[in-house]
Amino acid sequence: MKLLRRFSLPPLDSSVLETIGALTAVLGGGLCGLGLIVKDGTHGVENWKIVVIPGFSFLVFGIGMSLRLMLFSVPLATILAALGGSLAVGSVFQVPFPWSLINISFGVIGCLPAFVLLRHFFKWILHG
Repeated sequence: MKLLRRFSLPPLDSSVLETIGALTAVLGGGLCGLGLIVKDGTHGVENWKIVVIPGFSFLVFGIGMSLRLMLFSVPLATILAALGGSLAVGSVFQVPFPWSLINISFGVIGCLPAFVLLRHFFKWILHG
């Protein structure tokens, strides 16, 4: 238990971290369920089983963040920032103008949890 306490984040705004973790775990569970339930070849997708892999990783990272483990904060922040950034930057080049503003806003919203997680991580590093 002492080792677990060593790698856990401080209780600063722990409800925010637990909420991000719970929402990520729900997203991961939904992706796992989608990949297992939907039949292959439907809705224009050849293989729905590939959705289970990112869904399981979101589920694991979400549960880890719900428990406020520092070990999961940086990888989860990196994944969320990469997904949000790719949506924002990709929509600039691929989507026509009025619709690209919607995609850019969704990409920025996807990056916000990454900023919150990294802020708490650096507070933990600097203030011990």
